[in-house]
Amino acid sequence: RKTAPLVRVEHLQAHLTLLHVFHSLKSTVSATGAPDLTPEERWVTFVHRAVARFFTWGERVVSWRGPEVQPLKALEIPPIDVLMVWHAYLLNPRCYYEDCIR
Repeated sequence: RKTAPLVRVEHLQAHLTLLHVFHSLKSTVSATGAPDLTPEERWVTFVHRAVARFFTWGERVVSWRGPEVQPLKALEIPPIDVLMVWHAYLLNPRCYYEDCIR
């Protein structure tokens, strides 16, 4: 008896593409911007701003749609920096769940 795969190849490819986009974003941010900052400082500053933008985005989406679960509409899809923070947050599903029910 054959067991169905847990993850489809297309989903893996999409996830790897997303990770590549995050890597490219980090490379771009680290290489450009304020000349008085090191690449690491540029990235840390960028991530701090992305976290703030993530919380703003999350509050707006919840206020628009309420607590019900449904796919995001085109206007609700976050920008890449916010998506990166959301992705990192989802890597700890227990914390994400607990924070969402508060």
